[in-house]
Amino acid sequence: ATIGSHPFDLKMVEDGVEWFGATCQKTITVTAAPQPDLITNHQEITITGALTTGTILTFTSTVKNQGNGSAVTGSICRWCIDNTNCYTSTTGRINEHSFGAFDPNMISNPRTSNGWTATAGSHAIWWCADVTNVVTNESNESNNCHSRQFTVSVPPPVCGNGILESGEACDNGG
Repeated sequence: ATIGSHPFDLKMVEDGVEWFGATCQKTITVTAAPQPDLITNHQEITITGALTTGTILTFTSTVKNQGNGSAVTGSICRWCIDNTNCYTSTTGRINEHSFGAFDPNMISNPRTSNGWTATAGSHAIWWCADVTNVVTNESNESNNCHSRQFTVSVPPPVCGNGILESGEACDNGG
């Protein structure tokens, strides 16, 4: 059936002769079946750890079903570093989490990635829902991923008395 309002007329006739009076006019409205919509961008991805090289960083976020239908099957969500195709590719994968069914407006408990050893430069962490595409009736498949940009810096060298300021010589004399 086509979604929308569909008017129709009923008339009881036999060989052009009216039975039972006037035409009965009715409208049938066809609506879409409720559909889930898993999203990851309803809240910020949090980063735990110092943004300096060598630090072990973890990332935390949740998944929400913003649709009006239930996602009745469980699904897999994935953390990736520097991979804009995290939804379909395991390149840069940090780890994955499994989820059960999601009722409408349900938000998962926070899920934290495994640790990633920070390297210098600009990076993006990606968090993608339903990467195995088992929730096949989602109303919008294009909003299953969310990213956060961040920059990792190289820490200044450490001397015996603390952090070496730019241009200074290291005083190891105590």
